[in-house]
Amino acid sequence: MSGAVPLNHSGTGALTLSGVASYTGATTVTSATLTFTNNTAPSTSGFLGAGKVTIQPSTSFTSAVTANYTYASTLTGLTLGKDGNTQAITVASAISIAGPVAIYGGNLMINAGLTAAGTNTITLKGGSSSSISGTGFVNAGNLLLLGGSTITLNSTSNAIGTLAASGIGSLTYVDSDALTIGTLGSTIGVSATGAVSIGTRTGDLTLSRNVSTSLTSNTSAVVLNAGITTNAGTSTGGNIIVSGTPTVTVDRTSTLNITNG
Repeated sequence: MSGAVPLNHSGTGALTLSGVASYTGATTVTSATLTFTNNTAPSTSGFLGAGKVTIQPSTSFTSAVTANYTYASTLTGLTLGKDGNTQAITVASAISIAGPVAIYGGNLMINAGLTAAGTNTITLKGGSSSSISGTGFVNAGNLLLLGGSTITLNSTSNAIGTLAASGIGSLTYVDSDALTIGTLGSTIGVSATGAVSIGTRTGDLTLSRNVSTSLTSNTSAVVLNAGITTNAGTSTGGNIIVSGTPTVTVDRTSTLNITNG
């Protein structure tokens, strides 16, 4: 399908488009699921409606993808890439939808606001030797990190309720307010091979599941910091709260640092 034409998918049935979608008009997904499966990402200007949209390669995209689409806030799900995609994906325009968001690729660049409203989850999975970073922010009930050798998400606008991560290298994450290290699906707590730094700017940091790294000979192997910008002596917010019996594990040659406001 090509040309400056729109695509309207109505009804409740799922639709998969496997050809090259080079049309440039808007795409409307009324209430169902629309899946683009091709190694070239579609050229549509954006997505309208209350359905779910998946843009995935059949194997891996042939080149890096810059997702510069527009997204209706009524969309109930968005997936960019799939497990095994090795090409970079850049979020270049704001995403704020009413459902979960999942992005799979090599390097992932979050250069605009990324919001999954309410209690929904943002899932980010980068390649084993790739990075997840950017100038944008993440805002959702939950953030699940499933891969990436270097993850840096430290925007002052980050707002996540529960964080969990596995299969990652190093992690630097800062939240604007309260944050819980917990369980999301089968991922329990935070497990890494590199340095882990997790902090809140003003709220409490609740440790309800384990945090571990296999990094050796490092003076900042794990850093947990609550209330980074909270003034000393403030009676509310900026506390490290231990819920249940979680553990923090570092190599005996490395150091754990815990700081609260």
